[in-house]
Amino acid sequence: MDEATVTPLSGTLVETPVNASPAWLMSDDHQSQQKPNADILAMPEHLNEVPEWLRTPLYHFLRLKQRNWPAKTVRRSTRQLFNRINHITSFFIQHFGWCEWQQLAPYWLEDYIDARLGRVCHPELSIGT
Repeated sequence: MDEATVTPLSGTLVETPVNASPAWLMSDDHQSQQKPNADILAMPEHLNEVPEWLRTPLYHFLRLKQRNWPAKTVRRSTRQLFNRINHITSFFIQHFGWCEWQQLAPYWLEDYIDARLGRVCHPELSIGT
């Protein structure tokens, strides 16, 4: 038999050939815990609600970031990053009428931070969700 390695998965040690494909490295228990056809690289559904001029670069940025995240956290990390970026860009669109990249100004970020700090100090004030 070929040289084999011992791989820990789902609390079970599985002996596998060194040249086995990644699908063969998962024990039956681990495979049954996975959602069928779950795409861990799926983009958040709300990305489709973002204006087209912002959607395409945001999509490419999220894909770039996904390459550096571990598989077990990629879905959560994608969702969290998208939500943070979406919150900021929505603020810019609502408060400054942002509709093209050339409009973006550094003071917008300062205004966003001030508004967020004001919301923390005075929760009754709302800058939108």
